[in-house]
Amino acid sequence: MIEFQQVNKLYESRMILQDISLKINTGEFICLVGPSGSGKTTLLKMVNRLITPDQGLILLDGQDITMQAIRTLRLQMGYVIQQIALFPHMTVYENIMLIPELKKIPKENWPQLADEWLKKVGLNPKEVLHRYPKELSGGQQQRIGIVRALITQPKILLMDEPFSALDPLSRQQLQELLKQLQKELNLTILFVTHDMDEALKLADRIAVLQQGRIVQFASPQVIQSNPQTEFISQFLKGSEAHA
Repeated sequence: MIEFQQVNKLYESRMILQDISLKINTGEFICLVGPSGSGKTTLLKMVNRLITPDQGLILLDGQDITMQAIRTLRLQMGYVIQQIALFPHMTVYENIMLIPELKKIPKENWPQLADEWLKKVGLNPKEVLHRYPKELSGGQQQRIGIVRALITQPKILLMDEPFSALDPLSRQQLQELLKQLQKELNLTILFVTHDMDEALKLADRIAVLQQGRIVQFASPQVIQSNPQTEFISQFLKGSEAHA
């Protein structure tokens, strides 16, 4: 379980996050939704300590995350971002074996791991394993990014607008793949998006952010049937208009 307790963050005297209290259950898919500048990515990056709160606590399974060594904390989490972030000078195989190497998984296990995980995300290992990122499509690259994040089976997956740069078909395929992997691995996923339609499709619960505050935290069904503010109603209407 991940818990935020009255978390605040200031940048140059501007309040980016204000009084964030949030409990995320193990195995839950949570979407953080809101317009640009609402604090979504800042909130996400606090979980793996890329950003530190000015006030408040973040707990992982009841323990203050600052009590863990930062490397130990991050190796428990997968992290996928919009810019895919595969190393261009490394093959697919070299890219996806970075974390197993850090975790000291025996090298003799690597080929089988690579084989299993590439098949899990619908890629043919023989076709992609020794290619470089530039030789793959955007959708293929993001599948490799997901493999790299999950290959050592972390408990938590952090995702920051991971599909927003993809074409609609690739995006839909990866959304379906992600839901399938979440169920199979009992992953806790924290997923940032500015697209309410994507959040409604993926999330068990949605946290809607506006100007650094959580204005509603509820299931997709509740948010659709009972939006708490006019801002959320307008956000839903914007999503419907693009559907």
